[in-house]
Amino acid sequence: MPVKGITATECFNEEGFMGGYRISRAFGMVHGVLTCLEVLDDSRLIDTWEKISDSGTLMQVHHMIQQPYAYLEFVRLIAEKAGEPEKGEELISFIRTRLELVHALAAKKQWS
Repeated sequence: MPVKGITATECFNEEGFMGGYRISRAFGMVHGVLTCLEVLDDSRLIDTWEKISDSGTLMQVHHMIQQPYAYLEFVRLIAEKAGEPEKGEELISFIRTRLELVHALAAKKQWS
């Protein structure tokens, strides 16, 4: 979507942040997806967190959540790690429909 403005020229690094959010925020986002997948059992939640807690996967997650359509891959990853790929695809379909609606509305607004 078209965005207007300027970008920051200064950078600030703080321990515990990966590109602007704390690692704990990533776990919160995982929890949100698991809730949408109806994975509510604490042991399954912890098991899924353990499966993504290595630095490589956390960096992968960091990149996946930066763009709306890439976020769908984040949902797919979490659904697979939780053993709920079918529910993951349902959630992806739900989110994709809304993304396409927003994209269409933004395109219409841009040309109005």
